[in-house]
Amino acid sequence: MASQPPREPTASQQALDLTVGVMGVAGHDIPESHLAKAEELGEVIGEQGCVLVTGACPGLPFAAARGAKRKGATVIGISPGLSLYEHAYKYESPNAYHDILISPAAV
Repeated sequence: MASQPPREPTASQQALDLTVGVMGVAGHDIPESHLAKAEELGEVIGEQGCVLVTGACPGLPFAAARGAKRKGATVIGISPGLSLYEHAYKYESPNAYHDILISPAAV
């Protein structure tokens, strides 16, 4: 049986990028091997043209964001902070490698 060629995506399918969420340990005592794997995961997400969503926190999510951004992905972070100041100073969370930070004040 001959395989069928792939069907062309519809206009609405072309407009939607797959979104992948990466959550995980946000602490500072994470083995380098785990951070490297999270960064590699982010790179694969970016290479596949996906959007990455994280909790915009340090640790594994930050490593994934760094890898995804390196490969050109759009990275969205969801922060508990009501402002960028709270995000950075109250929660000690990074904003590097994120294109968009969403806070509870935005909803």
